Amino acid sequence: MHDRKWLVYSTYVNKVYCFCCKLFKSHGNKSSLAGNGLKDWKHLSERLKEHENGAEHIKNMNTWNEFRVRLSKNKTIDSDLQQQITKEKERLRQVLIRLVSIVKFLAKRNLAFRGSSEKIYEHNNGNFLTCVEISILKIFKEAKYFSIILDCTPDVSHQEQMTLIIRCVNMSNNKIKIEEFFMEFLKVDDTSGLGLFNVLLDAIESYGLNINDVRGQVSKNLQSATMCVDSTLQQIGGVMDFFDNYRNVGFASSLKIAKGLASKMGIEPSFPIKRTVSRKRQFDEPDHDEEVLLAEKAFELPPDAIAHSDCVFTLMPAEDGGLGLVIVSNFRAQLWKREADCDGAAIQKGAYKTHEAQEESKTRDYTKMGKY
Repeated sequence: MHDRKWLVYSTYVNKVYCFCCKLFKSHGNKSSLAGNGLKDWKHLSERLKEHENGAEHIKNMNTWNEFRVRLSKNKTIDSDLQQQITKEKERLRQVLIRLVSIVKFLAKRNLAFRGSSEKIYEHNNGNFLTCVEISILKIFKEAKYFSIILDCTPDVSHQEQMTLIIRCVNMSNNKIKIEEFFMEFLKVDDTSGLGLFNVLLDAIESYGLNINDVRGQVSKNLQSATMCVDSTLQQIGGVMDFFDNYRNVGFASSLKIAKGLASKMGIEPSFPIKRTVSRKRQFDEPDHDEEVLLAEKAFELPPDAIAHSDCVFTLMPAEDGGLGLVIVSNFRAQLWKREADCDGAAIQKGAYKTHEAQEESKTRDYTKMGKY
């Protein structure tokens, strides 16, 4: 007597089936065990022996065994999809654990669940939704730094609404994961850049978060086709001054902050080393790790990087009448233009023309642009 692991029984139809043949049968397989099932109990033993000795069954068994091994080692063709499904299952599992904990917390203290509002992040929305808010905001405060994603769209009543999504590093389960959390729809009356920023600032403050901890922002609505050119030039100059100052003194302070964050996260604050070169040191050489210093040096801004004093640029109309930008550096002129996507939002187009200039013609050709 041997164990037929491939044999399965359905209580609903009162029939037996061959599991592997049901999955991997060919079009010419007419066996009832691989099709509609078998319920001939009087001749069942003979039919099973006949089926398991068949070439079709042996082939399907081998296919199933190979697939089972690949599945256990995560070597299937849909391994990436399976990983995403596993991550989503774990995320939903953690959400369910938090919700059950909130229910137990409120039930143990005989507290009401619901309030006058059933929307999250609104006043008087009850104890249950308030506890959900606290559990989400706790993740943001533990991560400290976060990014925001904004997008505006009108609803059926033509009221402009802006979605707010916060992206941060979730370390609540001792596993470092980058996650995004949808917060709410924000009512927008002023669709200008300043108006959207004020709405965002009020929302961030209502969550008890610091706007200075924002480390990234994605929004197509903060770009306007009627932007102020003078203000844009001032902002560009400020950004260039920042990187110019960062090249001199910013790297040391950023390195100190990065090491502190790495220590809090339990990560060794070290730079990656591609390869270690061992050689015999002389007696008068310092006893420090040269490879680590070289790896650290690679993260610094090169001293010959182009600063704003070495760059000449000006705004000008593009060939199609849009907004263009000419940047001249090292006797090379690059022409950039600003376009709009299918939704009408402004996007930056890469340099579509590059011209090389001779050194003696640099002053003659580009003095009209002015240095910024």
